[in-house]
Amino acid sequence: MGFLDFMLKVFGLIKLSPEAFRRVRRIWNAIAEAISDDPAKLHNAPYHETSDTIRNSLAEANEAYYHNIVYSMSQYRIALLLDPNCAIAAEHLGHLYTRQGRYSEALNCYQLYRDIAVRTKSTVDTGNAERFLGISKRITGDIKGATQHFDTALCHYNAIGYTLGKVATYDEQGVLYRICGRLSDAKSKYLSNLGILETLDESDRDVKIRLAKTLSRFATVERLSMNFNSAMEKYQKSKLIAEDCGLERQIAEDLLHLGMCKIALTNEVQNRSVRALLFLFDEAENLFEEALSRARKISARETEAKALLNFAVLRRKEGDFVGAERSLWSCLRRNKDLSSSEGIAAVFYEMSLISCLMSDFEAAEQQIIRAIVECELNGIIGEKGKALAHLGNVYTLSGQCDAAKKVWTEGAQDFDNVGQFSESGKLRNLIDLGQC
Repeated sequence: MGFLDFMLKVFGLIKLSPEAFRRVRRIWNAIAEAISDDPAKLHNAPYHETSDTIRNSLAEANEAYYHNIVYSMSQYRIALLLDPNCAIAAEHLGHLYTRQGRYSEALNCYQLYRDIAVRTKSTVDTGNAERFLGISKRITGDIKGATQHFDTALCHYNAIGYTLGKVATYDEQGVLYRICGRLSDAKSKYLSNLGILETLDESDRDVKIRLAKTLSRFATVERLSMNFNSAMEKYQKSKLIAEDCGLERQIAEDLLHLGMCKIALTNEVQNRSVRALLFLFDEAENLFEEALSRARKISARETEAKALLNFAVLRRKEGDFVGAERSLWSCLRRNKDLSSSEGIAAVFYEMSLISCLMSDFEAAEQQIIRAIVECELNGIIGEKGKALAHLGNVYTLSGQCDAAKKVWTEGAQDFDNVGQFSESGKLRNLIDLGQC
């Protein structure tokens, strides 16, 4: 076995397609030939071919980033194999693993990205790597670790006065506060960000992109705070900025959230006005359809999967369980293609809700357990707590009180572990009050 074959076999990140493997072998052989003939030639003949291959790999990886994850990853791996200091390849591999819900691999890539940044003395990349490590830790429920990484990122950004990096980190801290139920703290972060962005050049495209992201995340906090009108106003502003910048993915995401606001508003009118209820359902459906269409046009499969999930929620609200399940099976296929554990868990959670409404508690139990397993295997602790809370409800409905208390206790512990103390408190209240 040659050295290249050995490296490709043992280096965990390098899993190339046959075509990509042949390209790397060709370049490696050119380098080996130059070394065996005259080491001084290494800089001349094969170097340029190697550099061209790296550039081509990065270009092809970027082009396939949203619509062909496997190919995109293989191209980033080629670039990283040929240039161990290729920071963008390590960074984007981390992003792609994150999109698939493979968080341990994402952490490895971001740690590699940070190592490269330190070696190459790039303060911006070091700050970015710390921020991405914080996001990964937050997703997997390591709140303390996430907080430390965000603080470290801010230190690096402050050292060089990189304002947009600070704003991006404040955004992520806002998400962290939101997950922990600290909605007022999250709002403060986003208000601070909006104040900072107002001082920057509003014609700068990077500033506009960050403003759209901040507004959208601020809107989500408002939606969770039941301030639906304020939330929709911010989603609309985010969408207008995204349209101005040509950010199709952001537009689709904002359309989805606007539809979710419409669905949430149905809870306020369902007992007062049938006409208003039907109008909100129609508005939500139109928004989801537009989001789905835009997602498919740019091959944004994660956004497409989210749209299908929200269609299922809408159909469930309308009482169309057959239509809801049809959307869920389509959503499940998309999430399996993406290897998205979080998406798969969300599908089974929604399936379990529908089974409960149909009084099929055995199916509901099986479905929510599948969601819990997906969360547990991939360290998605907050979502696991939510699934355990629902499993307790299923056990309650089927008369299994002891089992309900047991899973509620476990769910409360999971919520505590990710700082969602309001959610853990709700579960403990159910146990103390004997709500079974």
